[in-house]
Amino acid sequence: MALLISMELVIFSSAVFFCEQAVSFFDNQQNLWKYKSDNATSPFQSIPHSFWWCFVTITTVGYGDNIPRSLPGRVIACFSMFCAVVSIAFPITIIGTKFLEVYHQYFEELAYRRHYHGSIDEIPVVDIGKLRRRMKKQVAILNGKLRETKHVVHKVSGLLDPHKKRVKGLIS
Repeated sequence: MALLISMELVIFSSAVFFCEQAVSFFDNQQNLWKYKSDNATSPFQSIPHSFWWCFVTITTVGYGDNIPRSLPGRVIACFSMFCAVVSIAFPITIIGTKFLEVYHQYFEELAYRRHYHGSIDEIPVVDIGKLRRRMKKQVAILNGKLRETKHVVHKVSGLLDPHKKRVKGLIS
């Protein structure tokens, strides 16, 4: 977000400075930019001087102490305001969406705990080590049953006659 605001700051400050030069002249005696219409000093003396206007505009503070007078400068000001609102709203929507996901997940977990455990305060603490040992025992039991099943299947497949597809010894 800081990178985006920095880029907007440089781009819009430069744009408004060059747009305001169209209605200004440079006074060599005072070394200042002045407006042609009323000989007033321009607040946009350089691009770094324009940063203040741009920063105030982008952060939507809008003091009004510096305003562009030219039509292109005002168009740049409107565009910078629009881009600022979008660049600030975009990350906020992402953060808000993520917050909403976590919020809903939290309440789903609470509902699950209330449904299966009654009260939230009565939820047992799970010992992970004990749970792993129980899981290993269950896996060992299942592996033993799998070996027994494979042995039985092997015995039964030995009784089948591969050519006639009938059980040996029962039918001659």
